[in-house]
Amino acid sequence: MIELTGDAYGQVQRVKGIFELPDGRAFYVDFVEGLPGIEYTELSIPRWLEGRPDRFSGIEVVGWNLEQKIIAQTLLAGCLSDGAIAHYQEQYKALIQCETNQEESILT
Repeated sequence: MIELTGDAYGQVQRVKGIFELPDGRAFYVDFVEGLPGIEYTELSIPRWLEGRPDRFSGIEVVGWNLEQKIIAQTLLAGCLSDGAIAHYQEQYKALIQCETNQEESILT
């Protein structure tokens, strides 16, 4: 995101989007030229830990002289394979189960 908002692919005025993370969480990301930083807001939706997420995820980029093909290629190159997604999801499910077991043992 920093590469994109740092004008590596043209002069970016605004970027917003919803992104899925390997741990099943989804974030709304917002950048406006002239305002400090990039805003990341976790969405209050259930974690997706069963295969490739099947809900809306996307990005909108507004600016001038944007290298659209390179932006698209860079975003696609950053996507995980189905195998990598499954691997991470299994790790996160195990971690969540471990945390749940620890909480239950504390309560009993």
